[in-house]
Amino acid sequence: MRMKVIVAFALALTAQAAAAPAALAWGCVAQGTGNSFGYSHSYDTRSAAESRALSECRARGSSCVVVSCDQNK
Repeated sequence: MRMKVIVAFALALTAQAAAAPAALAWGCVAQGTGNSFGYSHSYDTRSAAESRALSECRARGSSCVVVSCDQNK
């Protein structure tokens, strides 16, 4: 189940990248215990994108870690 969640959000980030303007933007996925997750997109810095993904994940569960980040080009 976790892999399906990660793949789904990776695809969502990819779709967001395709729709994003030419400017570079960061997006991340965080995952925690159970099915808790969080994601971010369209942030100017990796740090800000990681912070948002972790914040969303922690609102749903605990032991959250960033599992993926991507800079849209």
